[in-house]
Amino acid sequence: MALDPARRERLFNIVLTVLLVAAIIEVGLLIRQNRSLRAQLESRMQEAGRAGPDIGSKAAGLEVTDPQGTRERIQFEGESRPTLVLVASAECPACAETLPIWKKILDEAPAGKLRIVALTQEDPAALMESFRKAGLGPPVYQVSREQAMGPWKMVFVPLTVLVDAAGVVRKSWTGVLPEDAVSDLTSEVRKL
Repeated sequence: MALDPARRERLFNIVLTVLLVAAIIEVGLLIRQNRSLRAQLESRMQEAGRAGPDIGSKAAGLEVTDPQGTRERIQFEGESRPTLVLVASAECPACAETLPIWKKILDEAPAGKLRIVALTQEDPAALMESFRKAGLGPPVYQVSREQAMGPWKMVFVPLTVLVDAAGVVRKSWTGVLPEDAVSDLTSEVRKL
């Protein structure tokens, strides 16, 4: 049964109008979703600016667990040398990208002049393996979520923190270290 041309054109216009309305609705929904995601991203970026311990503050001691399950306490005040704290996750792509950067910085440190501690909120054995593959050998410890969210503000990883021998936080970077941070930290490490 064939439709006459006028009816076919009217049906075609109706279908075209319905498709056009659906496309307009879809675009509106995508714009709304984009605004929501942008707001979430801006919120996260603000949080990232507040991540890590406050520069100039005393580094809080941490109760940690090593890969064998032994509990230890890490103190920062009264150390004989500065401490570089590396906070990461074995599952984090940005952390994997940061491992060779950390290695490059640590290769510049005079032997025995810098204490290095790696922290994670996950299984320390997994991160220890990632460090080993990258040629890094610091002790790796698990820190509880409560301590991570305390004064250390381990909101995002990777987190790189330089604590002086008196236990004062001197430098702190969240995310993959930009080139200026690499230069700054390398310069600090060479001075030891």
